[in-house]
Amino acid sequence: MLYSFFQPQSIFEQGKRDNQEDSIFPSLGRASSKDRLFILCDGMGGYEKGEIASSTICKSLSEYLLTKNVFSEDLFFEGLSYSYKMLLGKVKGDCDRMGTTLTFLYFHNHGCFAAHVGDSRIYHIRPRTHEILYVSRDHSLVNDLLDAGMLSKEDVDTFPQRHVITKAIRADKEISRSDVDIKHITDIQDGDYFLLLSDGMLENLSDEELLNLICLKNISDEEKKELLIKNSRCNSDNHSAYIIHIDNVRADEEDDKYMDLSVSHIKSGFTKKVDNWKIAFFVLCIIFAIIVLCFFN
Repeated sequence: MLYSFFQPQSIFEQGKRDNQEDSIFPSLGRASSKDRLFILCDGMGGYEKGEIASSTICKSLSEYLLTKNVFSEDLFFEGLSYSYKMLLGKVKGDCDRMGTTLTFLYFHNHGCFAAHVGDSRIYHIRPRTHEILYVSRDHSLVNDLLDAGMLSKEDVDTFPQRHVITKAIRADKEISRSDVDIKHITDIQDGDYFLLLSDGMLENLSDEELLNLICLKNISDEEKKELLIKNSRCNSDNHSAYIIHIDNVRADEEDDKYMDLSVSHIKSGFTKKVDNWKIAFFVLCIIFAIIVLCFFN
């Protein structure tokens, strides 16, 4: 599939914190409708140097992937391992527990690859039907207790440890595949929205309120961004977001050329074998024809 995008909109607000521990890629004001890779990281304020962790993972992961020609799930995890090594290189003194969340989107010819660790969120919203098609599940103590039946939904807002997350990218613990939730999204239509949001954006915003805002008609994406900023103006935490709006989706007759390299190699090798057999058969036919002509003469 071929995707065209409207201009992506980004939010990067410090809130009432002394420093900005969020990081986004592309950086504020640098995204264009040609971009297909988006990352948002939220440094963990409870640990030392969260801003170093978020900026290191965001920068090194994007740089690693943008040097490659073909994207795949394996390549993503290679990039994540590389980013973790870069993070270890930043460890000094007592900041070995610095960490960050990660939300990640990559749009390719077969859909969208989404990945997340922690409690920053990914949303896929379809205004045409007024629904949230996908929202990532927070890696949080609250969700674990809800799943175990030890906490009710009514008690979530007053639960004293509601902001405790159970997974993150941390310098003191090597990241593994099992730490990352992956989603392959293939149902993408004209007008769909994809959002990356740090938890600071959601302090005073429910899923229903977010859905209603994104589905507002007759206002621009920039105006929707301003409404989100206005809604989060009193938030205490850093709050960052990316708003990615799909303009048009159409089929691409050459999609197969952009599959994973391993598949492409198998296809090309098979094609070469077929071509060699064609040539050999053609030569044998000529030799046979010459022999027949000589025999009858």
